[in-house]
Amino acid sequence: MPRKILILTDEAPYHITNRSNNKENFYLEMPFLWTIFMDCLEQLKIQFHCQIHSFVLMSNHYHLVISTPRRNIGEAMKYLHREVARKSNRETGRINHFFGGRYKWSLIDREDYYWNCIKYVFRNPVRAGICKNVSEYRFSSLNTKPNKWNWILCDWYHPERPLIEPDRDWLNEPFTTEVEEIIQRGLRRRQFSPPKTRDGKNSATLDGMQYKKGTVT
Repeated sequence: MPRKILILTDEAPYHITNRSNNKENFYLEMPFLWTIFMDCLEQLKIQFHCQIHSFVLMSNHYHLVISTPRRNIGEAMKYLHREVARKSNRETGRINHFFGGRYKWSLIDREDYYWNCIKYVFRNPVRAGICKNVSEYRFSSLNTKPNKWNWILCDWYHPERPLIEPDRDWLNEPFTTEVEEIIQRGLRRRQFSPPKTRDGKNSATLDGMQYKKGTVT
């Protein structure tokens, strides 16, 4: 299958994900790898002027929601993967590939899709059975101390509004199986959208789904 032609935009954020080599667990202990990712993501903000909306690190993959006011997602992701691999290999003395291949991306160009994608990312460790509550997972930007990293989820679609602290009760409400499958399949597309039936209509939709962004800060 040919690689998707990368859409460069400053009008909507991306969902990005990538896995470890051979889908095995990352060979660096999670606390060390988390620190490496945090340092590299901080540089994305400084050097590439990216805005980080959510990030969750799992044992063999990660999920990232990011926007690029300078339309430079390609350069930003090249830096992220190169530096994470370089620093991780230096820590472990390895020279092999750190990631299993190219990252996967999907453009999130609607607000209801955006907030439910955010929820999907933060619920990843809950779905995996690692924790019962999104607030329990250590390697999530949701639980990163703002006074250290200055990360609070922002209302990207309404930049004039104050920053937002997500509604954790809503984040902890499970998706229905149908909606979760819609999101998983939608994130495989260049632009996130629900799957279609044979007649071209949406088999199901996120339209009208309740989403609670949280409280302003």
